[in-house]
Amino acid sequence: SLLYAGLLNQASERETSFIGGESRAVESLRSNLYQVNTRLEMLNKRLQDSSGDAESSQISSSKLNDGYRIYCMIPSMWGKRKFKAWSALLQTWGKECDVFKIFLDPIEFPVAGQYGETLTKLPEFYIDPVSGAKAGLVVVPMVRKNDPTDERGVPLKKSCWSGGVKNPDGSLKYIQCRHIWEKVWRSWVHIAHNDKHMAEWFFKLDDDTIFFPQNMRKFLRESMWSHRDPHYFGHRLFHGSRTFISGVMVGYSQRTVELAAQKYLTMEHEYGDRAKFKHGRCVDRDGATQEVTESKCLEEINIKAEVVRDLHGFEKIALQDISEAMKFRKREGTDYWLWYGRVKTAICCSIEPVAFHPYKNPKTLIKFYQELFDRNNTVLRDKMVDRNLILNVYKNPGKHKVMGGEFGKYAEFHYLLHVREALSMNGFMK
Repeated sequence: SLLYAGLLNQASERETSFIGGESRAVESLRSNLYQVNTRLEMLNKRLQDSSGDAESSQISSSKLNDGYRIYCMIPSMWGKRKFKAWSALLQTWGKECDVFKIFLDPIEFPVAGQYGETLTKLPEFYIDPVSGAKAGLVVVPMVRKNDPTDERGVPLKKSCWSGGVKNPDGSLKYIQCRHIWEKVWRSWVHIAHNDKHMAEWFFKLDDDTIFFPQNMRKFLRESMWSHRDPHYFGHRLFHGSRTFISGVMVGYSQRTVELAAQKYLTMEHEYGDRAKFKHGRCVDRDGATQEVTESKCLEEINIKAEVVRDLHGFEKIALQDISEAMKFRKREGTDYWLWYGRVKTAICCSIEPVAFHPYKNPKTLIKFYQELFDRNNTVLRDKMVDRNLILNVYKNPGKHKVMGGEFGKYAEFHYLLHVREALSMNGFMK
């Protein structure tokens, strides 16, 4: 009862303390408290199952750290356009991963190296010239080749069917073929066969994502999940009746890595124009994207998508710029993809986030990370504005059109200050 009272007080204080706080449905809070109670029962059972002596029945901080090593898998491509992005990750959140590896498309040598030198084979590591941090490099043994692009990334060839979209003359429209799904599933197979012993929790992350390994470990501990149970988790979305995890951040437990690799190695393979094949299946197909196909494969081995939210229903993963995500609210009758199949209370953003997206400019990513983690950085505090103004605009955005996009930025400053405060309280700041 004391635990429940404390949680209720904490929820009440938090609902009124940070920007965007709105009272949640009582049913939602009860559901969250039920989840907490379930986790406590699981912990109690684990303690009872221990040997019973004083040493084994006590949970020390060192033992709590066991079982939460994080492996960060970054699918990317070799080239100078990507080197700056990799350096930004290694200078920020990449160093918090227990393992950080970049998974590359096959490379046709010779190629230009990091400093313009000619390479006839790939180095074992990419080394950030600023921090000296290293990232392991893995070439994924893909069968297919992506349609080529120029130096700016503009496709020189478009060979994949667009999914029914037609050109003005009535012919089928084709787009650049990027075999994302083949690259991702073969990357998981590589990890299962070579690296699964290196961590308990594995994450596929885009190279424009800001990841919070510290907060993720905290979430995993609080969830009381075991890495030896199958878990597939992240920002859960809907595709018809099927749920799937956004590719911004996809989490696998160690057990899921093992089971998924077995499934991926035995699925069907189809080559050629994808307009000829039936969709909605677990299959390796030309031009296939990751999310929906991945969820279908895992669903067939009884592994369902699990959402990453806090106890108050706030999303821990933002798919859009924070300034935009802060303004989102579900309206009745909406069919926008973000809201499909979701309840009104599932909104952005938790003050203990695990991923933000997208941050395609490496300098912006580094600056943003410093604003959150550097104790001496005062940018967010200096940008504070009148709290009552922000709350008023937040509750009545239609009446304050004069502020336009500025409102989202002001709301973002307030929210990020609370994120920074939580990082400090949890001992994660530098």
